[in-house]
Amino acid sequence: MKYASLLAGLLSLVPLVSAQSDSTAFLDADTGITFQSATNSEGVTYRLALPADASAEKPYDVIIQVVAPLEMGWVAWAWGGSMTYNPLTVVWADGENPVHSSRQALYVALSHIFRG
Repeated sequence: MKYASLLAGLLSLVPLVSAQSDSTAFLDADTGITFQSATNSEGVTYRLALPADASAEKPYDVIIQVVAPLEMGWVAWAWGGSMTYNPLTVVWADGENPVHSSRQALYVALSHIFRG
């Protein structure tokens, strides 16, 4: 049942992610994996791939790709549709290498300025 909720949560993101367009199929030439892909107005592309046999009765893996302009600094995928009290996958670039981290926001607050 939690996987059905997860899938419903992910599907609820598609309208938010792609306010100007519906998702489209995207074939990753390097992996041969087909994703559903949507790009938002800021130029961030979110891609999601589920196994063909995914069902609510058993666990399954989910693959996401996030493509964003480097100027953004970081972008995130909120697994529950909103940031607070839901798992987040945060991605950013460290030079030429992508970095990802799992996080959870417990409340909405402005971040503090880092003064190094």
